[in-house]
Amino acid sequence: ISRENGKRRITVTANIRERDLGSFVEEAQAVVEEQVMLPPGYWFEWGGQFEQLVSATKRLSIVVPAALVLIFALLFASLGTAKDALLVYSGVPLALTGGIAALAL
Repeated sequence: ISRENGKRRITVTANIRERDLGSFVEEAQAVVEEQVMLPPGYWFEWGGQFEQLVSATKRLSIVVPAALVLIFALLFASLGTAKDALLVYSGVPLALTGGIAALAL
């Protein structure tokens, strides 16, 4: 019997092909909640790569806005006016589009 933090643990694994992990786990959670009734004191925990996906999404939701604010601050500091900084900053979505297109090649 495997244990984690002094509690019994059962691990269920699955291999996913031709599907993204997020939608698979979302569908699996819905099916499990609908069809499986756990007795008191038992719970499900979705881990592995899904846990890492959730963690990375949370980090990116903080880092990306911070990077965009930092880019604007650097543009404002170097150009001196908010108008000029916003004009140059408006190129960020175009650069993002070009970067994604380059990755697709």
